[in-house]
This record gives sequence, C-alpha cells and structure tokens, in this order.
Amino acid sequence: MQQQPSPSPWEQLPAELLAEIFSHLSPVQLARVRLTCRRWNHVVCDTPALMAQFELWFDSWPAPFSDDHHEQSKMAANVTGRYSVAHVQLGLGGPLWGKIGETIQILTVFIGNRVDPLIDLLRMTPNLRCLTIRDGIPDWMDLSSPDDVTGTVDFKLEQLRELDFRGEFVNLFCQICPNLQVLNQRMNPEPYETNVMPLIRATHATLQKLSLDNTYLSPDNFREICSLDRLHLVELSLASNWQDPWMKQESFMSLISKQPSLEFLRLEPMEKGGDRGPQIWSNIKENLPNLKTLFLDIDASIDASHGAALPTFLSHMPQLECLGIRFSGVEDIVTVFPNVQHLTVTGQTTDDVVLVLVRELKRLKQLNLPACWAMTAVALDHIIEHGRTLERLEIQLESKDILPEKLAQLRETVRVRVYEVPYQDFDCDMWSTGSVDSEELE
Repeated sequence: MQQQPSPSPWEQLPAELLAEIFSHLSPVQLARVRLTCRRWNHVVCDTPALMAQFELWFDSWPAPFSDDHHEQSKMAANVTGRYSVAHVQLGLGGPLWGKIGETIQILTVFIGNRVDPLIDLLRMTPNLRCLTIRDGIPDWMDLSSPDDVTGTVDFKLEQLRELDFRGEFVNLFCQICPNLQVLNQRMNPEPYETNVMPLIRATHATLQKLSLDNTYLSPDNFREICSLDRLHLVELSLASNWQDPWMKQESFMSLISKQPSLEFLRLEPMEKGGDRGPQIWSNIKENLPNLKTLFLDIDASIDASHGAALPTFLSHMPQLECLGIRFSGVEDIVTVFPNVQHLTVTGQTTDDVVLVLVRELKRLKQLNLPACWAMTAVALDHIIEHGRTLERLEIQLESKDILPEKLAQLRETVRVRVYEVPYQDFDCDMWSTGSVDSEELE
C-alpha cells in the first residue's frame, strides 16, 4: 500500500507563527501567499494587521446606478478578510457592505450626482476615518449640479477625520462630520460653482488642515475664514486664479496673521502680484514662526518682485525643512537655503539643475522631481554620484531614459519611484501616464 506523504513542516506551523512570518512580506508577496493554499489564505484574512496592507478595488466603470453591477455585487459577496481600505463604485450595495462595511476606515467612492445612494452607503460605514469622493463618470457625460440633502440626516460619522472632495453634497457633510480635522477641496471645473463655506463654519472648531483649490475662491471667503475665532490651522493650502490679486493677497495676509500655528503652507499660483511680493514674504516670516513646510508656485518671468525677494526670504527662515517650488531661479535658492531636507521642484528642470541640487544640498533626504520633462538619464548619474544623503526619490523621465541598471544602482541606498513622461494620444485626445516599480516607494 502506498503511504501518504507526510505533511510539510510549513503545514504544521501554528497560525500565529505563520502570521508573524507573513508580517515581513510586501503586499505583492502577501497576495501570492493568499494564492498558495487555502490555509495560508485564511491566516492572512484572519489577521487584521496583514489585511491592512490590502486595498479592495471595484471597477468604476460602467456608469453609476446602472444594472451592470450584478456581477460585481456577486463578487463582493465572496470577499473575505477585514479590509480597512476600499475603492468602490456607488451602486455596489448590500452584499459588499453587509460583510465589510463596519471594517472600512478609508474609502474612495466613485459617484454621480445623486445623494441618496451615498447616504445609504455612508450609513453602513460607521468607523470611516477618511473619505474621498471621485467622479464615477466623465465630466462631459453629466454636466448637471449634484443633488444635496434638504432635510435632516439620521446618523453621524463620528470617526471621520478627513474629507477630500470637489464641493459636492455640502449640506450632507455639514450634518454628518462633527469631528472633521482635514478638509481638502479639489479644483471644481465648470459648469457649476460650489460653496464650501457652510462646511468650514460647521467644522472650524476641529479643523486642523484646510485646502481650498477652487477657481471661485474670493476675498469674501478669506474674510469669512478670518472671522472664525475657533479655527486653529496647522496646514493651509490655497490655489486660485487671483483675478483680483491685490484684494486676494490683502485678504490672504490677513488670514495668515490669524493662524500663527501654521506648520505647512501651499500657495499656487503666486503671480501677477505687482509689487506686493516682498510684502507677502515679510508677512509670512513675521506671522508664521512655526512654519516647516512651504510649497510655492511662482512664475518669476511674470512677477519679478516675487522672484527677487524669495532667496532673501528663505535665508531668514532657517526652521524650514521641506520646500516645494516651481521657480526658474532654483539654483540661487539652494545657496541661501542649504539645510533643506525635503525638496520638490516642478517645471523645466534640467540635468544641470539636478546636479546643483544634489551636490550643494548636503542634508537633502527626499527629492521629488515631478513633471520635469527636460531631464534625461544624466540626472540619474548626478544623483548616484552626489546624492549621498538621499533616502527617497521621485522622478519623471521619458521611457528611453528609464534605465534598469541605473535604477538598480540607486535602489541600493535610495527608495525610488520613477514616472514615465505622459504622452498624448491624439486619437482620443486624452492624457496618459505610467509608472515604474511603484511598489518601491510606499
């Protein structure tokens, strides 16, 4: 009689020990472990710390609220494990949220303009900490303004701390977000305008981080925010078309004078400011003693006053640790700001500029070079030779300049993410982009 093979030593290990071993694997390796055998899959699914490394994705196409979600709903019914991060199409209902709704803490929802299905979904995610609202269909297919609630909603998301949206459903979020700390309003294209001021008023006592990236930002918005006595921000991000730059910059300076605790400030674009550039820098220096991170978008060719005063301003801000900038005189800045640890530079950065950055900035730990299309593989040579203190790198190059041997050499000491320069597909007039080895940088 043929003897049955003895079980593998791996099969005899207790689940607790397997979970400890699996905790040292990357998300990609964990995914392979789940496919190895039923027992290993159960070990991963029954260990919250391991499941926290996975994100549950459902395709955002076809359009919301159609009947084509049947297959996805059946697939959702077979989901196992306590997922904490999910990306779902609004319209996936009971089978999914009946199993994991209470475990989801970070959620991205692809939606249309109807508020009722969103209310039903959020009601089943009471432990949500972070919510992002995305479009479920292309803008050109639905140009109507979103619905919003007109009555009282019978639940609150007590744990929700962060909201990222374009200004939809303000009345709803005013009612259900009593403890909001981070409010990020992304750019809202036409045809409809939004007004997030009611939400800022409703949550200002708990808000710590505020981002207003809105074409319709007005001086009145600044003045109203200034009047909120219990608003104490740590981070502030402002983007505007600055149609009336004098009024907006006056209002901006009034705003930051009321927020001395700011540690993070983003301003874009800072242009067409006439001769008020030096006054803005002086105001920031005097009113923000705790500022550690500064992101600026400056077109010095349009506004010479901003560019001329910036190096002097930075030389008087030694506490800054992180600088993000789009500015043609970046080589001048490194000479007066040598202690920067985190640097982001956008625009037409060249290989020579990269050489100056990595050679002169002796304490640089993180360098981000997004949308810098003028660079070549030579930039990698400069970073390999001179970037001795560098720990993290994000860089965008053309595909011909993404050389595996140089990336491998860099990755011996640096965590790297490389993006391929976007190209235009003239057949569909859409922009596309790709990334290489995104797993390398978490």
